[in-house]
Amino acid sequence: MTVFADEVETYLAGVPVRYREPLRAVAEVLAAKLGIQPKISYGIIAFTLSGKYGIYISGWKDHMSFHGGHFLEPLAETHPELFTRKGATLWFQDQPPLPEAAIDAVIAARLASMPEELIPENIRG
Repeated sequence: MTVFADEVETYLAGVPVRYREPLRAVAEVLAAKLGIQPKISYGIIAFTLSGKYGIYISGWKDHMSFHGGHFLEPLAETHPELFTRKGATLWFQDQPPLPEAAIDAVIAARLASMPEELIPENIRG
């Protein structure tokens, strides 16, 4: 288990028990793949890429979410078994467990929505 900065650990501790470890697992995969540690921004867990661009995750009483913008919307159509679209967010559950390929799809969608010159070199494809 990865130990994140105190503010992120405090956030995770406040997530309902059902979602705490699944959300931590998503954060760990994002941290490993993006090569950055999460922080708290807008009151939720944030992986900030080049200033205003980022991937945000959160845990609520009845779901977990990816936030970050309209770039996420098509993923609800291509992966309806995993995601439900609510505005510009994707809701997901602890069951079935979110496969790493789904997290890869979120990362790919975020990167595709960014100007090439703002994509950090360590994650350029």
